[in-house]
Amino acid sequence: MGSLHRQNASPEEKVLADKFTADRKKFVAEGLKPTLAALHANKIETAKQLVAEKIRPLYKPSGRDRGLNTYEVEAARQEYELALSRSVNIRNFAIVAVAFGLGLVAWLGFVLIRAITRPLDAAVKACACGCRRRPDAARRNPFDG
Repeated sequence: MGSLHRQNASPEEKVLADKFTADRKKFVAEGLKPTLAALHANKIETAKQLVAEKIRPLYKPSGRDRGLNTYEVEAARQEYELALSRSVNIRNFAIVAVAFGLGLVAWLGFVLIRAITRPLDAAVKACACGCRRRPDAARRNPFDG
């Protein structure tokens, strides 16, 4: 059986994993292998005796150790909470960025419209001013000569 060590395991997790690995090796070597050998040799009574005397007592400490399991569940819960808080922060940043972008677009649109309408308004005023001085200029066709 392979090692249960992870690259970024804490010292406490390494101790628990080493204990589990040692218990599991003892369970396999002293319980499972002799029982399987007895079954292959068709010694059913010996296999039953080994199950009662070796496998059951050795399985309890090696059966997915509660300390290691509790530690892994707690570590997974902490990683989940960290990922959840990170995703909430990213979501909030995205909302602020979108709101800022919409505000910027609205402001740029307002500035652009003002940049277009101010010269047009000045042209309309100049034309109106010129028409008031010469009332026939509004009706006159410039192409008539």
